[in-house]
Amino acid sequence: MKVLEPRCLFKNYFLNAFFMISLMLTYSPSFASLPHCDSYFFDGIQARGDQGYIRFDYNAQLINNNSFGKLLANSIENNKSSIRKSCGVNECVKLGYPAQDMTPGAILETTATNEVVIPADKKITVGTNNVLEYEKITVSELAVATFKQQPAPYVITTLEVGYKSKLRLPAGEYWVSRLILEVEGKIDVIGEGQVTLYVIDSMWVPLNFKINENTKNPAKMAIYTISDSNYYTGSKTYAFVRSEGEIILNHRAVIVGGILGQFINLQTESQVIYDSAGVRRISFKGYCEAYPYPLDDVQPIFELDTYDESTTQDHIILTGTLVDPGSGIKESSINISGSWFPFIITNGRFTINIPLELGTNWFTFLIYDNAGNELFLSYNSTRFLPGEEP
Repeated sequence: MKVLEPRCLFKNYFLNAFFMISLMLTYSPSFASLPHCDSYFFDGIQARGDQGYIRFDYNAQLINNNSFGKLLANSIENNKSSIRKSCGVNECVKLGYPAQDMTPGAILETTATNEVVIPADKKITVGTNNVLEYEKITVSELAVATFKQQPAPYVITTLEVGYKSKLRLPAGEYWVSRLILEVEGKIDVIGEGQVTLYVIDSMWVPLNFKINENTKNPAKMAIYTISDSNYYTGSKTYAFVRSEGEIILNHRAVIVGGILGQFINLQTESQVIYDSAGVRRISFKGYCEAYPYPLDDVQPIFELDTYDESTTQDHIILTGTLVDPGSGIKESSINISGSWFPFIITNGRFTINIPLELGTNWFTFLIYDNAGNELFLSYNSTRFLPGEEP
């Protein structure tokens, strides 16, 4: 096996508008070595690089978008003749910032000469002899190849999946230099855990091909291509996909999960359906990781005790309850007079002294749990001079 330098570069971009949010989402003292993958898949579609773009052809759409139609990209083009809006309720618009890309790691290739041919309409298990490197694996028409789960990556120079044949992959890493897929075939994810598929050359997903359709869970498959990827008519993929160059979804192709690339083209009636829950459970080994908690979509529970909404005093004392029965509270901050301050929670209770100026004083709570759920709550109190009370 040889380890090669990657052909991609990393640029670290931060959104001014989302700086604090992305920082809170990605920072974790106990797991600081890698960011969480939702910092790369902030929404269903994101374009990296200064020249990157997203183009929506006739009736192409992003469904379940996470940001009111505002996507990480320097350029977005919508088809003016479309009946459907590109982001569902709204037209997708650019934020004017590119998405950050994943920090590149090593690329695995092999000089092995092992070959496996699975005859038409036959079923064979690959890797039973613990061989993990192959020059070529051919899955013939209507055949089924089931890989044996291994702790180390499979490294394959050429993998051919024939007409109506099936590849069954247990959790693990699969490095393929050239992946050749034929129409109406399938790649299934089997068992517990996640499959990570790395493709070095361009990935072409043909007519009516199905990837991970058996589980319909995008959190069980990550696809990382070092070149371009092209999803043909009628194909359906449940995965989070990162491509170095261009991503094309042809007529009525569907990706459920999310995509990250430089040049993104959604052709007529194609769709990306964002899975905002699944992105918290996905990982790209060596690039980004899942949250180390059970999946939790429930916001923290916040209750503010009764306080003086109008007063002549120069301060008020806020007390209340803040708990998270799921993954626990990660960050708790309050904005007072334009500045953010952390506040301490003891046994689910907090006490905060709020200084007041004359007039209306706003204070805002921003709270995150360890699964990334947030609360953003604003309150106010008005200070009057003695004798001026309403």
